[in-house]
Amino acid sequence: MPNPRGTALLAALACLIVATHAFTVGPKPAAPPGIIVRLKDRQIGVAAAAAAAGTGTVRPIAPDLQLYSIAITDGKSAEAKAAEVRKLPGVAYAVPDVWVSIAGSRDLQAVQRPPPPSPRRRPPPPPTARTANDAFYKQLWGLPRIKAPQAWTHSRDATKVFTCVVDTGVKYNHPDLIASLVPMPYAWQTKNMDDNGHGTHVAGIIGAVGNNKAGVTGVGWRAQILACKALDAQGWGLISQVVECIDWCRKRKARVINTSFELAQENIPLRDSIGNATAAGVFFAAAAGNAQYSSANNNDVSNIYPGGYKFPGNVAVANMNSNNQLNYNSNYGRTTVQLSAPGTDILSTWYRKEYMGQLYAMRTGTSMAAPYVAGAAALTMSASNGLLTNAQVARLMIATSTPLPALKGKVVANGVINLEQLVLRGLAYARDHPTTKAG
Repeated sequence: MPNPRGTALLAALACLIVATHAFTVGPKPAAPPGIIVRLKDRQIGVAAAAAAAGTGTVRPIAPDLQLYSIAITDGKSAEAKAAEVRKLPGVAYAVPDVWVSIAGSRDLQAVQRPPPPSPRRRPPPPPTARTANDAFYKQLWGLPRIKAPQAWTHSRDATKVFTCVVDTGVKYNHPDLIASLVPMPYAWQTKNMDDNGHGTHVAGIIGAVGNNKAGVTGVGWRAQILACKALDAQGWGLISQVVECIDWCRKRKARVINTSFELAQENIPLRDSIGNATAAGVFFAAAAGNAQYSSANNNDVSNIYPGGYKFPGNVAVANMNSNNQLNYNSNYGRTTVQLSAPGTDILSTWYRKEYMGQLYAMRTGTSMAAPYVAGAAALTMSASNGLLTNAQVARLMIATSTPLPALKGKVVANGVINLEQLVLRGLAYARDHPTTKAG
């Protein structure tokens, strides 16, 4: 006689997808962006630069780099005002602030909400099983493809390092994320609450709670995720906000930062911010881009940033689909895109007010591929007791990737990341350096 509960579960799984909607990045904001100024000497010029810009509104965005955002109130264009400020003594450079957008995905599929875990207790520690018992685990095709189940027999916990998501924020009260989010004051949570869904989706790929019989699991079953909101409800944000978030993540001791947004032109403040953070040991996983700027999709011809910055520990990630092919709208680059990871029809945590009650959704894009790499970096660093550097992890990811014929010549690694090999290398490094303490 059939089990009624089992029949009900199968019926629920059979109708997971309740709606499909075309999804694009919202309209670019019309607000004047202001300028970003870097000073040679902090004592000289914040007030002078503000006076020259015709405003008293100066916001430090990366004080250690002497980077400031200055609003313009006299009606002049950002280009004209930057040219004026550039002439001041003590100014290293002044450039217009510019808008950056999420690496927008193609399709959105909202998914039914499974029973949430009990809010009264944390999920129990994961067992030694290779697969997780999360309700939608069988829908997570990307995890077996990067050999996550094999890796999980050795390590599942990515909590020894902080991973920061610079994006649209995160839904702090999402039941499948709470245990993997670093506790923050209520005011911070309110300011950085996700009103788009993109940042919550990214966070779930990195570290949605695994083996709790609910929803999905991340690359790590546990994580320490920080979230900083640089992008708005439409998926747009200013470079000054991105730089401010990167600086905040670095000061909070993040070892991994995910940047699932794209910019077609090199930007000096963003370059300086990422260079400063990588020099401090931060690993960056960046979306390679989704063919929004070039029909050829080739970053070797026309690069996309921030993945295009050539700093050790900063990698660009292409989107591989379930057929082991580069997805049709993913950017690539034989020399400029280091890695590939699953990024097509990726089910993860979600929240957006238009889809009230829907806590999970499927999305496609290099925005989804990058957090697979960020999660893998966090799990690898944690396996090494925090000893592996950002540059070492980046080299390991390339060296241990599983070769795929369709990706040969498309990315530096010629294949897809291999989480099992990364975790084993991390554990071996910790064993070989037993007396070393991570700084």
